[in-house]
Amino acid sequence: MPVRKIKQSYTVVTGSVTSHGNPESFDFEGSNEWQYLIILEFDWNNEIKSFEVQPLKILYGQTIRGRQRVYTPDILVHYLDGRPPRLIEIKSRKYIKMNWKELKPKFRAGIHYAKLNGMRFEIISDKEIFTPFLDNARFLRGFKTQQPPTEDSTKLIRQLAKMGHTTPNALLKSITADIWRQAALIPTLWHLIANQLIGVDINLKIHMESPIWPINGRKGLSHGK
Repeated sequence: MPVRKIKQSYTVVTGSVTSHGNPESFDFEGSNEWQYLIILEFDWNNEIKSFEVQPLKILYGQTIRGRQRVYTPDILVHYLDGRPPRLIEIKSRKYIKMNWKELKPKFRAGIHYAKLNGMRFEIISDKEIFTPFLDNARFLRGFKTQQPPTEDSTKLIRQLAKMGHTTPNALLKSITADIWRQAALIPTLWHLIANQLIGVDINLKIHMESPIWPINGRKGLSHGK
């Protein structure tokens, strides 16, 4: 549960995003945080056990009036393979540059807390968030949990196995010349790609002419986070 209640704001984006991996709806504060939650929720590498928004409070220093300063990191990510959890702060590079004097002691407190508690503290900027991977995650996430007809999935996978490396457009045309039938197969194709049953380079913008290939027991190209 978040440790700080997020208030409605007219100057920043606030709201919630529902995770398929976690049962609750997460509050978010700021567009960058919202987009990064989509990346975590998509979990292309199938490595995330859970994640929490504004998971804890870190006490550091005092104000000139003697009050305790409190820092609340944005996200805490736990992994399935037992690697150290990541305590994450999300800020744009412009914001960091403009507010470095205020942010520096907070980040120091975050690093210190993470070291003491077997975590890694990391700052994620807009440069790491707004990538082709994010565009793909936003596009494919809606198809990931769909339940397409089994016969359509089987037909696409078997035909791709015969063709080897090809493109979505060429794969559909090889199955049928009927453009309406091709269109009907497209959601199933995206579902198979979203669940890594068809290989694709997730770090490049996905479209109808993107290279795709049979998985044959191996996953699509991974995304480094």
